[in-house]
Amino acid sequence: MTHLKWILTRFYLCLAVLGFALNPSLAQGLDEPLIRNNLQVKAILKEESPIYSEPSTRSKEVDKANQFSILFVFQPDSSSGMTQNGFYRVGKGPRQTIGWIHESRVELWDHRECVRFTPLSGREPTQVYGSLSDLKAALRLGNPSGVKPIASEPGETSELPFAMLLPVLSKQTVSVGSQVHTALEIAYLANETGSQRGSAGRNPSPQTPYLDILFVMDTTLSMRPYIEKTKDIIDEIARKALGMREGGVRIGLRCYRDYGDPDYVTQSFSDLTPDFRTVKRILDREVHAGPNTVGIPEAVFDGLYAGITETNWSEGTGLRVIVLVGDASSNPVGDPNNPNHYDEAKLVALASQNRVRIIALKIVSHFDSDNLIHKNQLKTVAQGKEAGDRGSYHEIEISPSMTSTYVEQVASEVEVEIALMAKLIEAQKDSNPLDDLSRSERAIILKNLLPTKHRLAPPEFSNGWISDRNPHGELQTKPYVFLSFDDLELTLFYMRAAMTLASTTTSQAVTALLVTISSETGEELEKERPIKAQYEKRLGLPFPGQTLAFTLDEILAWGESRRNDLTENINRKIKLLETHKADPSVWYTTEGIFKYTFVPLDYFP
Repeated sequence: MTHLKWILTRFYLCLAVLGFALNPSLAQGLDEPLIRNNLQVKAILKEESPIYSEPSTRSKEVDKANQFSILFVFQPDSSSGMTQNGFYRVGKGPRQTIGWIHESRVELWDHRECVRFTPLSGREPTQVYGSLSDLKAALRLGNPSGVKPIASEPGETSELPFAMLLPVLSKQTVSVGSQVHTALEIAYLANETGSQRGSAGRNPSPQTPYLDILFVMDTTLSMRPYIEKTKDIIDEIARKALGMREGGVRIGLRCYRDYGDPDYVTQSFSDLTPDFRTVKRILDREVHAGPNTVGIPEAVFDGLYAGITETNWSEGTGLRVIVLVGDASSNPVGDPNNPNHYDEAKLVALASQNRVRIIALKIVSHFDSDNLIHKNQLKTVAQGKEAGDRGSYHEIEISPSMTSTYVEQVASEVEVEIALMAKLIEAQKDSNPLDDLSRSERAIILKNLLPTKHRLAPPEFSNGWISDRNPHGELQTKPYVFLSFDDLELTLFYMRAAMTLASTTTSQAVTALLVTISSETGEELEKERPIKAQYEKRLGLPFPGQTLAFTLDEILAWGESRRNDLTENINRKIKLLETHKADPSVWYTTEGIFKYTFVPLDYFP
C-alpha cells in the first residue's frame, strides 16, 4: 500500500508539471500582484471588456469583466514594465491570474495608505511632531508635551461621520523600553488659526502668554447689585495678577439685555486690556442696569455669540475665558427674539473652534420654571465640546449674602485660571512634562499650548510625525485611492464608479469617500496654487483638500431618504463638472470648487 501511494504521488506530480508546461497561465496563477507604494496594484474597468488568454486581441477570450469591476495587476511574462504589448496581466484575486486585458479598458488606482484619527470625538488633541527624533523623545517622556509639537489637531473631527485623511509617506518601528510603536510620517498642511476679532483693540505679541477674561453680563434691572459687585471682582483680579511671575491678564466687558430694549441687545463696553482701572471706570460710569427690563427670557446667546466671535483675543499660547453672568434664560430657537437661531450646540462648537472656555454663573431668581431652563443652558455651554474646552458652572442661591458669594466664586475661579496659566507657561518652555496634572488640566494645556492648526487658511507646508500610541485615541491606516480633478474625464468616471458601488454593495461596512464642493471663493483658492504646486512637487502626491467620509452603514442608518439625498448630491456635482467641461479654470472662478476625490480601496469586495 505504501509503495502504491508513492507511485500515485509521483504520477500526479508529473501531470502537474506537464500541465504547467502546456498552460503557462496555471503557473502564473501562483503569482502575486505587482506592488506599488507598498500596496497591491489594482485596476478598475472603464467599460465591459473581454479578458484574453494572451496579450493580443487575436487570442482566445477566456473571461469577461463588467464595468467598475476590480482586477489585480500582475507582472507580465516578458516585460520589465507593467504592460506587455499594451496589455495588463490581471486576476480577480491576489493569488491567481485569469488572463490579459487591454490598457485602454482600465484605469489604475493610485493607491496610497492614509491615516485617520478615531474616535471622531472625545479625543485629546493629536500632537504632530516635526521630526522622528522629536517624536521619539516625546515617547520616551511618556507624554507628548515634553517636546514641542509643530501642530495640534483638534480632538473633535466633526459632528458628522467625516475625517480628513492624511497620506502616509513612510513608517518606522520605534522601541521605547518594552513598548513597540509605529511612527508614521504624514503629509501635513497646517497653519495657525486666526480667531475672529473686532476691529478695535490691539492684540498683544504672539510671544506674550495672556490669560484673557471677558465678562459677558446680563444688565437688566434685576442685575444691578451684581454689576456693582463686579468692580470688586476687578480689584481682586488685579491683585492676583500682580503675583504672576510671567505672562499677564487682560479683562474686557460685554453686556446684553433683550430685543426691544431701547439701548442695546448686546454691546461691547471694553475690549480686552491689561488696564484694569479703565475697565473699572467704564463699568462705573457707562454700564447701568435697566431701564425696566424684567421680562424673561433674554438675549443671553446673542451676548455669548458676540463675545466669542467679536473679541480681540490674544494670539498664540494662552488661555481664553468668558465669565457669563445672568439670572434669566436665553430666548430659545423659534422665538422671534432669537432671529439668528442661536442654540447651545452652535455656541459650544464655536467656543471650541476659538479655544474659548466658559465659566457660567447662574444667579438664581424667583422664577422656578425659568431657573431650570437657564441652569440647563449654562451647564451645557460650560461643559464644552471636548476635554480641552471644559469650563465650570456655579449657582448663586438666593440669600442675604448672594452678591458676596458671587465675588468669592469668581475670584476663586480666576485664581484657578492663573495657576493653570503658570503651568501652561512652564509647558511652553518644555520644562514641565505635565505628569503631575489632572486629566482635565492636561487636556486644556495641550489645546492651548499652541494655536489649533487648520489647513489651507492660508496653508504652510510641512511633513509631520505621529505615533500609533499617542494618548489621543486610535489611528486607523487603510489604503485609499487618490484622484486629481485635473483630469476631468477621469474625475467623472470615478464619481460614477463610487455612486454605482455605493448602491450595489450596501451589505458591506466599507468606507465611501465622496468629493466635496468647497465654499471658498475663487480669490481665496487662487492663494492655494503655489502651495498646491509645492506640495505635489515635494511629495509626488496629489494635493489633498477636504473630504467627506461616509460608511455605507452610516448612510443606511440615516434612512432611505438621506441616501437618496446623497445620490442627488453626487448627480448635481457630476452635472456641474460636465457643464464646465470646456473650461478647466472654472475651478478657480466659481463658488462651487472641487478640490479632490478620494475613493477607498476597500470599497469593493
